[in-house]
Amino acid sequence: MIKKILALMMCVMLFACYCKAEPAWTYPIYIRALISDINTLVNKDKPLDEKYEPHDLVPVKVRKSSSVEMLGRSVAVKALQDMFAAAEKDGITLYLKSAYRSYSTQNTMYSNRLEKNKGVDDELVQYPGSSEHQSGLSFDVVNQHYAKAKGMNAGFFNTNEGKWLDENCARFGFVIRYPNDKEDITKIKYEPWHIRYLGLDIANYMLEHDLCHEEFTEEWKAALEAYESEGGTISTAIEYETRATAPSVTEQNLENGDTEISLEFND
Repeated sequence: MIKKILALMMCVMLFACYCKAEPAWTYPIYIRALISDINTLVNKDKPLDEKYEPHDLVPVKVRKSSSVEMLGRSVAVKALQDMFAAAEKDGITLYLKSAYRSYSTQNTMYSNRLEKNKGVDDELVQYPGSSEHQSGLSFDVVNQHYAKAKGMNAGFFNTNEGKWLDENCARFGFVIRYPNDKEDITKIKYEPWHIRYLGLDIANYMLEHDLCHEEFTEEWKAALEAYESEGGTISTAIEYETRATAPSVTEQNLENGDTEISLEFND
């Protein structure tokens, strides 16, 4: 009798554990997007390894400031080309001035800048590894004037092209990576021409909440830490997202005897 009672108690306990509700991932961005390498923070404190090179670099087919081939990660290049096409429809002519740069190229640029400034780092050229250009997800986008100019300055924002870029880049998954009012956080001077691809959800969330990438990263990682402290895991969050985004399947019998299957996807 005692053994039966103990066995019953064990079954109840196991059933209770099985039925225990997993904590819901309530942060408004899917965790798959957050942990993707597309969302990798790159700066002086979080540099890329000198051996890092994106595996999916493709040529960028847009109007450029020179005939030199420029590359970027495929997902970012597709978004950039769509953005250039949209700008063209709005009567805005954009030029691509810089795209992917390898660690060695960045190292050469940085060394040349130091030599020109007699060893002083004016922060206009990023230290090797800390440049987002190595990620293949960042681009310098300008107008015809700055495409021909040797240097860049914040005056680009006051141009029609600069304003269009600022107002529209999030529609294509980009952010102005180094905003004017975030220099104390990014440690980089305002660069209205430098855009970073993060995807539509993240880019629009950052725009809506006035966040730079450092702030956004701190926020979502704090949300993940709180989620994990409640017993959640990344795998359970992904499983939840998979269920939430799985299509609903419906079948309808047609008069001719065929069956029509339709899928309805959730947002």
